[in-house]
Amino acid sequence: MNILLSVICIAVAAILFYEGVAARNTIGKLMAKRYIVNNKLFNQKAYLREFVMPDQPAIQDIAKTLKGNTDLDTVINTYNWLENNYHYVTDNQILYNGKQLIWIGNDDTWNLPVLSLAIKKRSGFYGDCEDGSFLLESLLRANNINAYVNLGTVSIKGNLYGHAWCTFIYNGQECLLETTLGEPFDKPRLVPDIYRPSFKFNEHTVYAITGAKIDDITIYPPLPKEGITELKKILNES
Repeated sequence: MNILLSVICIAVAAILFYEGVAARNTIGKLMAKRYIVNNKLFNQKAYLREFVMPDQPAIQDIAKTLKGNTDLDTVINTYNWLENNYHYVTDNQILYNGKQLIWIGNDDTWNLPVLSLAIKKRSGFYGDCEDGSFLLESLLRANNINAYVNLGTVSIKGNLYGHAWCTFIYNGQECLLETTLGEPFDKPRLVPDIYRPSFKFNEHTVYAITGAKIDDITIYPPLPKEGITELKKILNES
């Protein structure tokens, strides 16, 4: 009995130690599958996972044309498709129905991937970090790539900016897909320390740093255009 009790105590201690390390150094799974974000989708509430839309027919049609012989080929094809004719612009959404003004967006509007796809098909991609990340993630997930959107901050010259980026697993390691660069895929790149995720999600699962709140991300300013140039330099030197 004492031996059994000792074994149980050791097992519980190991679990608590592991979870403590995970909370400090990685991201823990959120049990609530319907995690709600406020005022991002035309100033309305929305489920976080629903910004990844791999099952949409328009997304699947494009994804089929980007599928390669290997997962890495698919990642490269998809990333290069997005980055071709990419224009990084901060949010300034205005919607009209004919000549009637319907809605003026706030300074951090999140586009659904199907809207970003329609923009991309019409005139090239125009959007900011989360718009590109949601579309890229949706296309990757449509081809069953093990990938996630990350929401958090990026540090550039000592300044923190609210940011979104994608990651995918390659050879057992998490690699970066930075959508704001407007450049073709170079090589699998590990995620540098300047990136700090608070949330990581796809259409099935949301992970979060313990205590993280989605609305806290917006306390940091969005990455300005001049910050993209600095980010390119940092990534090219890493």
